[in-house]
Amino acid sequence: MLDSKLKNPSRGAALFLSIIVLSVLFAIALGVSTILVGQVRQLQGMENSVHAFFAADTGIEQALFEEQAVSGVLTSGATYQVQLFPPGPECSFQNYCLKSVGAFREARRAIESSR
Repeated sequence: MLDSKLKNPSRGAALFLSIIVLSVLFAIALGVSTILVGQVRQLQGMENSVHAFFAADTGIEQALFEEQAVSGVLTSGATYQVQLFPPGPECSFQNYCLKSVGAFREARRAIESSR
């Protein structure tokens, strides 16, 4: 009985080879999924950034319309806050300067304007 196992040493090679191939395929799948998760997070960050930018732009438009500092919340949940600066050290323009900061989730974007 012992002699028959020693005469055929390649008997477990198929199992060993299949385990190696499956391990390599698993490693490749894990690497690809890691890359895809990173890309999805980056795209979500860009989407949040766009929402924050448009919130800041909305704030500038609202402040120009009302000619005063404003703040508000959009229907998407993005917020904006606009500061108005009269001519002086912070504003080198004739009438006034506006600084609007829009925020959406973890993204914040700012726009400055003058009139």
